Amino acid sequence: MNSLDVTAPLGSEVPAAAPRPLATSRPVHRHSLENFRALAILCVMVCHLESIRDFGEAGRLFLFVFGGGTTLFIFISGYLFHHTEHARFDHTAYLGRKLRHVICPYLVLSVPVITAGLLESRAEAFDLSAPAYVLWSLLVGGSLVKTLWFIPMISVIFVMTPLFHRLAQGAWLLPVVLAALVFSLSSGRPVGSLNPFLGAAHYLGFYLLGIAASVHAGRIARLAEGRWFWALVLGGAGVLSGALALDLARDPGPMGFGDALGTLNTVQSGKLGLLVAAFLLIHRFLDRPSAALSHLADISFGLYFLHGILAAGHGRLLRGTAWHPLLALAVEAAVVIGVSVVLVHLVRRQFGRRSRYVVGC
Repeated sequence: MNSLDVTAPLGSEVPAAAPRPLATSRPVHRHSLENFRALAILCVMVCHLESIRDFGEAGRLFLFVFGGGTTLFIFISGYLFHHTEHARFDHTAYLGRKLRHVICPYLVLSVPVITAGLLESRAEAFDLSAPAYVLWSLLVGGSLVKTLWFIPMISVIFVMTPLFHRLAQGAWLLPVVLAALVFSLSSGRPVGSLNPFLGAAHYLGFYLLGIAASVHAGRIARLAEGRWFWALVLGGAGVLSGALALDLARDPGPMGFGDALGTLNTVQSGKLGLLVAAFLLIHRFLDRPSAALSHLADISFGLYFLHGILAAGHGRLLRGTAWHPLLALAVEAAVVIGVSVVLVHLVRRQFGRRSRYVVGC
């Protein structure tokens, strides 16, 4: 999914630099994490299909279990940051790659989105001048296409990576991860995901958990092959089930970052359980090459960018259409997922290696 931690092929973030010891010249390629990333982008795209909500309680249960794939991506981002950068981290070079391969495509794809917002008089709706609306939209990301909120939020985390690099080398990593996770589980996403700083604070626990998983990759591998494997998988599934039961019992839960502070976030608690179970299962049973999943992981960042734009466009064009739920879901999946895949391939064919400046992959 290139330079963004959640988008680059594993082991690809190796900058041209002075010779270094052979043992650290190239990170080990982890098929399990690559396959995990591919499955995560599938979860993200499928759960952004609004037609799923037409299936009533079944749709709600599906979205609770498989929705919130951003949490999985942030975990993967933290894992890949440590996995690819720990031996030769250079913050200036790191931010340069992020600027070229994350911010640049974000700016390119924001042009039509912000233009559409201006044409729909959204600047007036927010009581902003046109220039102020453009600047605000770029800073918050998700003012019109909800998925774009991720880029400003993850950029805040990119800036803080020197702290995380030092943290990963010391004895305080696990206590800090635990504290950050507690905060992630007792806070909420900012309303509309329109505050990248609060968003980064909310998701930081899962990013640091990814770093810790990379630091302790050897121990996790032994757990995935050891006698505690099924106990941990079932424990993760139990946490997911318990979180679902609590979520159903207190519907609706608190909304927004401030209102949710100090309250158990059942969605993120469920994601933590799913993450533990899925990560171990994939490590044990999918730690092998898969051409389809490898390709999906390779283009995942482009898919993340484009599917949100297509989902927003689909919703505006077909809003209020009275179709059978299965037909509506099939059409929306074809537009949002199918067309995203086609567009990524067309852009890559047209621009070659420069496509990462356009769609991030």
